[in-house]
Amino acid sequence: MATATEAQQRVTAALETATLMVSDLEEIAREWEGLSDGERASWSLDWSNEMSGLERAAEWAVEGTLTTVQDRKLRALLQRIADARPILDRLNLYAPSGSATR
Repeated sequence: MATATEAQQRVTAALETATLMVSDLEEIAREWEGLSDGERASWSLDWSNEMSGLERAAEWAVEGTLTTVQDRKLRALLQRIADARPILDRLNLYAPSGSATR
């Protein structure tokens, strides 16, 4: 089990990388049909890995491990992902379970 400090460090990294991916989502959606099958598969796997990291961050949030700032950033990012649901559905990308409920 990760210590609170380790969890907070992991959450910081997860929030940063997932934010970058979410920021790229609209551009990727515009380019999606032009990407090779390998590029789409690679991006989808990267996306799924980042979303899994956010689900773990959400578990730590429930446990009270996150800082107030991290919790606020996580909630905002999950809302952005929920708002992007039409894009995720069109590209058949995984959405973390907390994105619709937190």
